[in-house]
Amino acid sequence: MKYLLSLGVFTAMLRPCLAFATPIPLDCPHALVVDQTVTSPHEGWEALQDAGLAQPSLTNIAVYTGHPSRLGSLIPVSRRIGRKEVHTWQLPDDPERYWIACVYDNSRILLIKPLPKETHRCTQTDKLLSNGRRNGIESFVCE
Repeated sequence: MKYLLSLGVFTAMLRPCLAFATPIPLDCPHALVVDQTVTSPHEGWEALQDAGLAQPSLTNIAVYTGHPSRLGSLIPVSRRIGRKEVHTWQLPDDPERYWIACVYDNSRILLIKPLPKETHRCTQTDKLLSNGRRNGIESFVCE
């Protein structure tokens, strides 16, 4: 048996779902200040901090199913649009909460936070140089 819905009826049915589709921009801090120490120095070696090494800076954002400590990192669908690369995570209903992690270079530290329960999609847009290499994150939005 086939059912046909008029566009008006379909839109009316979809309207409650669209109430949750308001984009939520998520801004990771662009840099971290960390203090690294050696907890067990090796005999005959001295630890020296490299003053020339830059502080950790944001390099990527990851999306996880469940707490990131459980290593459930999700892989986005990626596509190139001109001088941008767009990564999209589709997040179907799941009893586990989705999380994001801000990933930094020169550090093992991630900043993490849970996404709102009604989140169904996140999109990261990266800027590209003329040679196609990444030039930072332009935006990260969930809805």
